[in-house]
Amino acid sequence: MPAAVADEVMNRLYEQNLGRPEFYEPVSYDPDSAGGMMEPAKIKISRSATVAETLAAIRAAGLNDDLHTVFVVDEDGRYVGDLQIRLLLTRPEEARVESLVDSDALFVRVDTNREEVHQFFRTHNLSAVPVLDHDDLLVGRVIRNGE
Repeated sequence: MPAAVADEVMNRLYEQNLGRPEFYEPVSYDPDSAGGMMEPAKIKISRSATVAETLAAIRAAGLNDDLHTVFVVDEDGRYVGDLQIRLLLTRPEEARVESLVDSDALFVRVDTNREEVHQFFRTHNLSAVPVLDHDDLLVGRVIRNGE
């Protein structure tokens, strides 16, 4: 997560009287890496969520993006895979997300260099790719910018 985003999150917590932890240090990434290029993942869904809960989260996010997939995480925030939006529209509302996830979904690591990220987009024809740290935590996404 870019340092500016981490600082913003911590400032909002502080404003809500939750305090700033003494151990907090913003993480910064090389600007020529996926970590430096990424933005926060707009929507990440727990694998235990239902279709109805996922659709509600998408609506509540108020996105202006051309959204095709949402990223799914486990209870610890580790990336599980992608969920195609079209599946949400064709499955029962009580269906669990974990039954719809593509666990073979592609991702990049925070330290993947910029050129490799651009090549990744060209090779796989993606519009967005999740960014994971080395503990498999979903930390953001990179959006294809039409390079």
